[in-house]
Amino acid sequence: MITVVGHRGAAGIAPENTLFGLEKAVELGVDMVEFDVRQTADESLVLMHDETVDRTTDGTGPVAELTLDEIRALDAGEGHLVPTLDEALETLAELDVGAYIELKEGDIANRVVDKARPYGVLEHSEVTAWDPAVIREIADRDAPVGGPLATVDEEHLRVAQELGYRHIGVHHESITREIVSRIQSVEIAAGAWPVNTREDLERVRSLGVDAVTTDRPDIIIAALEDDSPPS
Repeated sequence: MITVVGHRGAAGIAPENTLFGLEKAVELGVDMVEFDVRQTADESLVLMHDETVDRTTDGTGPVAELTLDEIRALDAGEGHLVPTLDEALETLAELDVGAYIELKEGDIANRVVDKARPYGVLEHSEVTAWDPAVIREIADRDAPVGGPLATVDEEHLRVAQELGYRHIGVHHESITREIVSRIQSVEIAAGAWPVNTREDLERVRSLGVDAVTTDRPDIIIAALEDDSPPS
């Protein structure tokens, strides 16, 4: 059974990194959601992938130079606001769904873990980052970790195993059967991202992946349901 993760909520069909996007992904039937976290000028934590708000809102400027009030005044798409991390965590708890919580900045790791614990979502979630040093900091706090790796070699896998990665994500264009087998050989789940078409899904499934992260959960879930055996 492949785990389906909604990328930035359901970024292909709903404003990314919004509460509406997270809710839409869950409504469509994802197993988990993924979202990104950054820090504002006044040290608030918000959901945002890019360094600036330019692409995903009607505003402009670096997230790190805007206050929470300034960011909350922006339209993140279809009238939805940029959520705070607390709002996203509360939504996860209400929907009873886990998440890949991706840190876009290393120095917010401890604060993210501290905020997530009271909501009771960490058990079914992973705090992720590209930098293994950040992952080590999270793991030292006894929080579940995982994340993408640009290179899946013996050294990277050794570190991932040592830190207790639950999954390793590889870009769908780069993933191979050998990479999947290498990840699974150390008892870590192998994931592919972003898998947005039936053709991409068919290819990565043939490689034996455990999870797919997608901007189009509508397409991917429908494809998986079409292939399900009759009950």
